[in-house]
Amino acid sequence: MTRLLTRLTPLTLAMGLAAIAMTGVAPSSPQPVAVVTVDIPVTTWTVINSAQPGTSYWTGGYRDSIRVGKNPSDNSVWRGILQAEISSLQGRDIVDARLIITLDHSASCNATPVALHSFSTAISTEDSVTWGNSAAKFGPLLDVRYANANGTGGCGTLQPDYVVSFTGTSLTTALGQAVQQTHPQFTVGLRAPNEANSMEWKKFRHTNITLSVTYLA
Repeated sequence: MTRLLTRLTPLTLAMGLAAIAMTGVAPSSPQPVAVVTVDIPVTTWTVINSAQPGTSYWTGGYRDSIRVGKNPSDNSVWRGILQAEISSLQGRDIVDARLIITLDHSASCNATPVALHSFSTAISTEDSVTWGNSAAKFGPLLDVRYANANGTGGCGTLQPDYVVSFTGTSLTTALGQAVQQTHPQFTVGLRAPNEANSMEWKKFRHTNITLSVTYLA
């Protein structure tokens, strides 16, 4: 999905006024700047599990959701890795980025944190992606959000799915750098800030994950 807004930037307007002051003649109409927002689907994802450090989860029974945090049932720690194709953004000036994902279940009935981190390499279904070879690739923190959801009635009442929107300067800067360096993919990781706390355990839906990007055309 693409949304388009045309406007004059303050800099463009200021340059036009300065030209009038110096010459007494109004310049030709300044060119408007188009601000475009595109929604890029995140179609590549996987999980890694501390209890099975050599196992890759591109296939099998753990493709139903993106598991994050310490599982209360067996104390295994999970992380998620997400990737979007960003070749269409090459040459663009990125002004805002948001990673939008839906929380389906949380161990806590109250909002607890989940962290978005940079991830140092691209992932591929052709390569084994495991805890052993990927946990150390989680880089700087990009954003932290708080959320809870419980559709099983375990909280005394049904808590609907919660749409989590990661955003902020760190995420926008990380995407902008990836675009400037002409990387074809943008890869990030999800983890619990405190992986010893099972109350931060969460399961996210693996469908309809979106990287929403605003840039200057």
